[in-house]
Amino acid sequence: MTPPRKFWSAPWFVVFLSALPPAAWAAVEGSLEGRVLNERSGEYLGNARVTLAGGASEAFTDADGRYRFPRVPAGRVDVRATFTGLPPATGSTEVVAGRTAVLDLSLGGAGGGTVRLDQFVVGASREMDAAALAINEQRYAPNVRQVVATDEFGHVAEGNVGEFVKFLPGVTVEYGGGYARGIVIDVVPSVHTPITIDGFSLASTGGDNNTGRSVQVDMA
Repeated sequence: MTPPRKFWSAPWFVVFLSALPPAAWAAVEGSLEGRVLNERSGEYLGNARVTLAGGASEAFTDADGRYRFPRVPAGRVDVRATFTGLPPATGSTEVVAGRTAVLDLSLGGAGGGTVRLDQFVVGASREMDAAALAINEQRYAPNVRQVVATDEFGHVAEGNVGEFVKFLPGVTVEYGGGYARGIVIDVVPSVHTPITIDGFSLASTGGDNNTGRSVQVDMA
């Protein structure tokens, strides 16, 4: 006599799970969002790195210091925020399924203990902040790039960007009439060097560049 087959066999169970609608999975997940603040300057940090416990998920803040994790398992979650030049910050919150939890983090605040210091002088705060921003942008950039603070090399003659970038490795400047005009990167001519401002291509206004593609930076 052949024994009856059980309905809940392994293949049927796998098929049943795979057929669950996305809403069933979302029922056990929520979302997490918040902002990251630089407590020293009172400004929100852009491009700060925010990770969940274990480092399985990470996000970067936008220009307003906001971050968001759209899918987080329900329950208690530990969050860590880091930014170059500032001590990291951690926090915890409870994520409820189907809802959005909010957790704001502050970096650069004083610790809970008492620290006694000798006499000291505070200086170059603005310069260090600019350098830290540049280092952080370069560190977490999605591609290979070099980020430099605008005050890294001191005063720039006439505000010409060509006089600024000539200090960067791999960059050569073409001069015309005593002015820095073209930018050459790794021996690539200036006619093939794209220059953008906030993501938009910069057009040259030079009178002797009617048909060329070179951007005369002294005219920008």
